[in-house]
Amino acid sequence: MFFEGFVSVEFGNFNNFVERKYVLSERAFTRKGKLSLASIIKYLLCNRKKTTLIEVNRFLRNELNDRGVTITKQVILEKRQFIDPIVYEDMNNSFISKIYAHQEEKASFKGFHICAIDSSIVEIPNTKLIREKFGIPEKTQSHKNTSSARISCMVDTHWGFVISSNLTNKKVNEVTNTIIHLDDAKDKMNLTKTITTYDRGYNYTELIVKTIQLNSYFLIRAKKSTFKKWQLNMEKQEKQTKHSM
Repeated sequence: MFFEGFVSVEFGNFNNFVERKYVLSERAFTRKGKLSLASIIKYLLCNRKKTTLIEVNRFLRNELNDRGVTITKQVILEKRQFIDPIVYEDMNNSFISKIYAHQEEKASFKGFHICAIDSSIVEIPNTKLIREKFGIPEKTQSHKNTSSARISCMVDTHWGFVISSNLTNKKVNEVTNTIIHLDDAKDKMNLTKTITTYDRGYNYTELIVKTIQLNSYFLIRAKKSTFKKWQLNMEKQEKQTKHSM
């Protein structure tokens, strides 16, 4: 019941994010129309993943309480381009921060939140604007660059919340993304009561040091050979100690 009530309260605070600072054009939403600034921001949150035309008219009829009103998908697509996507990041950050502020009401593992961080290479739209945004060179006869990027997330494994996420050039490595997530998460939750788990490939000294500096905890899956050098050195020292005795 805690989450149901909390979500209701957050939706009640929706108007806190209906601000002109999230509008990318001074002229947009200055005249009264079927779709207000509040409606167009809310639309994406109420999307049921059906066709755009069906979604638009279902939403608009509920919003205006008018079963006969209609609108074209071109209009809503045009309106959406004036909304800064930062508004949804701010909503999510506010929601996550408030959720973890109620530490005593959230179930956890022996008093700790268990999180996981991982990344993957994903395909992105192959347009000139996006290629420039992600620093992807134009294709040449000798070399073909695919339009792809690295998506990285920090997730609460119990509740399924995405604590932090980003989309970067695929050449940005795991440790760089992980440090970004940890710096982001420290302002949203108590990292001293968090254990972050990692798959193979995350055994970076920089990552370990960063986690220790935050007084947090980690668990990294490693290959058997990862600490082979140190194991052999310890075995050598043990033999020398026994021999000297």
